[in-house]
Amino acid sequence: GESVLSCITVGISEYENKDLIPISCAAEDARAVYDAFRQIMGPEFNNYLSICVSNIRSADFESLLCAISDVMEKESEDTNSILVIYFSGHGAFDDTCYELRFAEYRGTGRNHDDVFSAEQFSKIFRGKHFKILIILDCCNSGAALPVANVSDQGPEISVLAAVNSYQSATFDENGSVFTKILCKSICELDSSGEIFSLPMISPYPPSLARNPSARLHP
Repeated sequence: GESVLSCITVGISEYENKDLIPISCAAEDARAVYDAFRQIMGPEFNNYLSICVSNIRSADFESLLCAISDVMEKESEDTNSILVIYFSGHGAFDDTCYELRFAEYRGTGRNHDDVFSAEQFSKIFRGKHFKILIILDCCNSGAALPVANVSDQGPEISVLAAVNSYQSATFDENGSVFTKILCKSICELDSSGEIFSLPMISPYPPSLARNPSARLHP
């Protein structure tokens, strides 16, 4: 069938909790990743089911994932579909679960209404028949690697993390270090004309890429 890639990129630069350091480059990083995948995929990039957003709330992100994945599931019978999800923002690991923090995060105890746990990816995509690549450019993001799934019981999920479970992601006035390398890798593959795989775009050791054999171009 036809090969199609959809892309959801998210950058959270500002938080309601002013104790969290603003990540000034997050929104621009999300746009850079979106543009990089759109460029390399060309006509196989699904503009209809792709979006770049910034400073959204966790409930809106979940609704977006559910809506796009439901449409992709209906179309997956006729296409080799891939969904790329990129997140740049604050994340945290408390030894039990990994959480992505969205714009409304207040940091007032464990209020799960203002975070999105990595386990929610597995619940949303349960029973789906397209491939998924989750790219996390945030602190402690290696803790989300267990979400990767290659079993026959669920969708094929690959995870690419900027750092391990106990490291901080880094950025400067020019943007995120991880995302700059990621986009550079994608653009170099685009110029080479190769069919690219997860190891090709992973700028860090294989331990930070779960299911590294996954091909992004079906």
